[in-house]
Amino acid sequence: MTACGGAQFSCSQLLLQLVIFGLANGAIIGLNAISVTLVYSVVRMLNFAHGDLFSLLTVLAAESIAILGLQVDQAWWWLGFGLLAVLLICALVGAGTGVIIEQIGFRPFRGASRLAPLMATLGISFMLYQAALFVRTLTNAVIPGEHRSVPGIPEVARINVPDLLPHGNLFGDAALVLQGKDLIVVGLALAVALGVHWLLKRTRFGWKLQASAADPTMAQLCGINYSATLRQTFALGGALAGLAALLFALYYTAPYTNYGAQSGLIAFTAALLGGIGRPLGALLSGLALGLLAAFSDYFIAAQWTPALTLGLLVLIVVLRQQPSNDSPINTAIFGTVQSVKQNWRWLLMPALLACVPLLNNLFELGIQVAAIQMLIYGLLALGLNVIVGWGGMLDLGYAAPFVLGAYLVGLMSTGLHGGWQTWLASGELIGIILVCCLSGGVFGWLIGVLAARLDNELLAIVTFALGVIAHRIAQNWRSVTNGASGIAGVPPLQLFGLDLAAPSASYYAILAVVVGVGVLGYNLLRSRYGRALSALASDELAAASVGVEPIAIKRLAYTWGGSVAALAGGLFAASFSYISPGLAEFRVSAIALIIVVLAGSRRIIAPLIAALLVLGYDLLLIPKVGKLFDDLREQTGNWLWSAINPRGANFLSFGLMLYLTVLYRARARRG
Repeated sequence: MTACGGAQFSCSQLLLQLVIFGLANGAIIGLNAISVTLVYSVVRMLNFAHGDLFSLLTVLAAESIAILGLQVDQAWWWLGFGLLAVLLICALVGAGTGVIIEQIGFRPFRGASRLAPLMATLGISFMLYQAALFVRTLTNAVIPGEHRSVPGIPEVARINVPDLLPHGNLFGDAALVLQGKDLIVVGLALAVALGVHWLLKRTRFGWKLQASAADPTMAQLCGINYSATLRQTFALGGALAGLAALLFALYYTAPYTNYGAQSGLIAFTAALLGGIGRPLGALLSGLALGLLAAFSDYFIAAQWTPALTLGLLVLIVVLRQQPSNDSPINTAIFGTVQSVKQNWRWLLMPALLACVPLLNNLFELGIQVAAIQMLIYGLLALGLNVIVGWGGMLDLGYAAPFVLGAYLVGLMSTGLHGGWQTWLASGELIGIILVCCLSGGVFGWLIGVLAARLDNELLAIVTFALGVIAHRIAQNWRSVTNGASGIAGVPPLQLFGLDLAAPSASYYAILAVVVGVGVLGYNLLRSRYGRALSALASDELAAASVGVEPIAIKRLAYTWGGSVAALAGGLFAASFSYISPGLAEFRVSAIALIIVVLAGSRRIIAPLIAALLVLGYDLLLIPKVGKLFDDLREQTGNWLWSAINPRGANFLSFGLMLYLTVLYRARARRG
């Protein structure tokens, strides 16, 4: 007999109970996957905003139920009417938001780089997440006694939802539990899958959608309004996301509180596993993933389940997908440039940066720590710029090599695991450079191997998943990483015995590394490898026809990027003497991407300038503006000033910054 949730099960009962839990959870995944597969079948690109739309709609569903005052003890007809009204609200908002996402996230980028919509919808996802956070601010919806492992990390509103669905055990007093809501969720998911299947096979809209998915150009020649079909598809997908969100909130009695992008990736896994454009396949795959999650939660650990699911996504994409010759061959994001632009005036930049500690001490600016972070993110952007700006590829998991370098330095210098302590215990800068560049280079080379098998947009999805997996490993592998507590006491930098612990000394050491990496990057991009990389981004087929080896060049780009990212992580660990799983969060990859897109130039110094602007906004300007509002509140006594929280609007500002920059670059390319 096995104990589970206070009940005693036989082995067969335990397996059956896990199947029940898995099917109910999988039904919601399947509903979300149907929405994803419809949209992906037409645009052939993942809508990164879908997951955060789902997250926002769960909050909307919970808030609508609270506003209507729906309770379990109310009359059945009123309860049914209220739930129908909430469903209508969620479906309409989901459909409307889906159309808006298509209009601003996909339509402006037709004919541009295929990576542009991915980055645009990524920016939109930040804005949708900010909207969910805004609901929390308005309602102050926090579950009493709610525990946060990392104080200060924003979460979406958590509004208690009454258990409105039938929840009595259909087996009476038996240990095995089958609730009415389990059957309702699975039944509704099956009904929706059959309905969408009928819609695709038996209606004019379904025929138009399938024709547009098969060949958009031929569909338009046959008289199909491709733009209208896209809008209708996004509207249907958004409405289905609203239904899935309502069922999630009702079944689990709380909104979805994690980053929505993760739910979007899991739904995409089900869509890909079930076959793109096949709603029944998406549902069956969702049910299979639900079963996988249930068994993983019980037999392994719940915290590892998302990593296992996303690992399955990576495996499916790598094994099933091959580079397609049908997609546009021009993936350059910033246009084509024949050579690295050189201007002696850019040499003034390192000289100006060298003056920062002097100015900080002279005027007591208090920006030394922020300046070090700016340099580290500038170094991070120098590596990513070769991949994105020059190679026309995308790496949404760039925080993975960054956190790899940080933890290697932390583990090898603190002796956290006894025998791991090495000569890095002194914080030797040369050792940090060697260890980080080697480990990061190997990691980047492995990503380059994947790049040889995948289209750029699928590679972006895989790197995103790998970034999430890296965060899970850093957070959950407590025996190695020390879990959420992180690693403290990392020794400060030294150079051949010379102590660099002082902030100014650390700053100059990191500046020297940044300048060195910049010089190496400049020479790399001026070499035949750099010209070959630029040619691949412009026209891979033409580049290959003149002797360029795409596989080798892509591996070189990712090897360089991985080495530089790991080096930045190692320097971060030594500079701040503390590392935590937060270094692997997607926020790190997103900030690096924003810096590179904002730089938008083939000048090697441009990412460093953009890093100063972005980090200066985040670390210097935002705190000053927040303090200004606090002072105004104290002086005027008006509580409205305290409601304005610039720091709390970071997701909106960064998302808007990313979206507008990508939009500007796409329009600039068109001339």
